[in-house]
Amino acid sequence: MTTAASRPRRLDGAAMKAWFSDHGWRATSDLTYGYAFIDEEPLLSTVLRRVWHTASTFERRSSSDLPQPAVCALMQVEGETHLRTTVGEKITLSQGSALICVATQLTAMHCTAPSARIEVEFRVAAPDPIRTQVLSRRMDDGVPWAALTSAVNGILNSPPDTSPTTNFALQAGIIGLVSALRADMTERARQDALIAPDATLYQKALAYIDADSSDPDCTIQTLARRLGVSPRHLARTFQAHGASPREVLARRRYRAALLLMQEEPRPPLAQIAREAGFSSADALRYQLRHRRGRS
Repeated sequence: MTTAASRPRRLDGAAMKAWFSDHGWRATSDLTYGYAFIDEEPLLSTVLRRVWHTASTFERRSSSDLPQPAVCALMQVEGETHLRTTVGEKITLSQGSALICVATQLTAMHCTAPSARIEVEFRVAAPDPIRTQVLSRRMDDGVPWAALTSAVNGILNSPPDTSPTTNFALQAGIIGLVSALRADMTERARQDALIAPDATLYQKALAYIDADSSDPDCTIQTLARRLGVSPRHLARTFQAHGASPREVLARRRYRAALLLMQEEPRPPLAQIAREAGFSSADALRYQLRHRRGRS
């Protein structure tokens, strides 16, 4: 464990390149005169860090060289970070912006000037980069954004506590705040998708699923009715994207259940099922066996 007095670490040139390599990034710009300040703290399966570095460009290393996939939240506090995703989308995180995704969905990172970010990474069972939506938007006035940045800064500014019980509680709190941030971003994205004149049926359906998956009454039939199409037409729309609306809805609920299961004390399975949107505890048990068996 690091100590408060040892933070942050300064990494110059080759040491900076090696640190980013260890975290899945290959430098594609000259880092001879580059340097970074890294402030990092592990909490069991979650890592909190503050990263400040000079202008630089990176590409994602081969997925076979990466550690276990993780969900990540990036919060830009200074400068800009330009990102590219696996589907070729270009995202600019300006000061006061946040992004949540599976880490392997990011394939390139470019900063033309010094950049500072708060990063949160946590392991979950088999996150699915193909089905996980990359969420990004400005969050200056968002309550979850402010709460999460304050919590991370508070933990990193304090002497680390080596108690596993304390670390577990802190981790549960951080994951809860990330979930709140994601829910807030999802709702805003849903509203944007529903009013965007060029939004596709698929985009609108995903927005409804992200917003309403925790409601057990959200079914393919009710989803189709809200969108003004037949369930069969909705299924054909999803098939064109390599999925089915039923599978996407089940995955959203499964991921929500996994997050709830990390709470301490752990809620009863029936409560987890209800809050994640499953019709019963048995339905959740089936999904846990089914998906863990395939991972």
